[in-house]
Amino acid sequence: MDDSSSKGAAKSVLSHAKKSIKKKLYHLTGWDSELGPPEPDPELFALINYQPWNIEDRQRYNDKAVYRHVQENPRSVQVEYEFRNANGRGLIRSFPLNRIIALGASMRTVETVYNAHPPAMVATTEFKSTPLHAACSYAASLDVIEFILQHNPDAIRQTTKHVFLPIHNACQATIPQSTTLPVMQRLVQAFPESLSRIHKLGETPLKMVQRNPHSRPEIVEYLEHETANHLTAAKSSSVASSSSSSSDQFTSSTTEYSVKTV
Repeated sequence: MDDSSSKGAAKSVLSHAKKSIKKKLYHLTGWDSELGPPEPDPELFALINYQPWNIEDRQRYNDKAVYRHVQENPRSVQVEYEFRNANGRGLIRSFPLNRIIALGASMRTVETVYNAHPPAMVATTEFKSTPLHAACSYAASLDVIEFILQHNPDAIRQTTKHVFLPIHNACQATIPQSTTLPVMQRLVQAFPESLSRIHKLGETPLKMVQRNPHSRPEIVEYLEHETANHLTAAKSSSVASSSSSSSDQFTSSTTEYSVKTV
């Protein structure tokens, strides 16, 4: 084979490899392989660039307009946008799914945005926040919580940069309301061990709801009951495990003694 043939073969292999990598990238990101990477959509950004922690901004959010826009322009939600951070310092990048959930989007809008770009459901921000963290931070409805858990069940165990589980966010929610009992029950049912987990500042979910002046009385009562039961069960399990270990050690030493005396 002459040099020109070798170079031609090498170029062919390289071209095939590039196409294969590009195809895999499109598959992982959910992009349309014919249209290429999506670009930020100024019109969508204008519709969702509101601060979910600001009551007036939440009232400005037009869910119907977002729903219609995403139906007509599904690629607009396939790229991350920069939004103002909740602490007021700098910007944070996230997919529109996080922002519309935080703004209180309807179930049909959440589902439409998800269907347009499923990878956003498992994506995290630079603070390791997930769509479930966003939902719990702003007291999303039970159907939205269920939808997120259905499509990303592992999200219930994921922690943020500050070691917040979704239940921690739910316990401190105040805007637009505090977390409802059905939502809290669902979070506990999905991950009972979360009741004893602490965040970076050392607080358990129970401690957080007790400190939150907007917590519903039934939430406080529920977490007090469930936390006590969880800790009792954990203690009983630990004692049983310790007893079993001691018994095994005794049996082992007795067997060893018997062998030595035979």
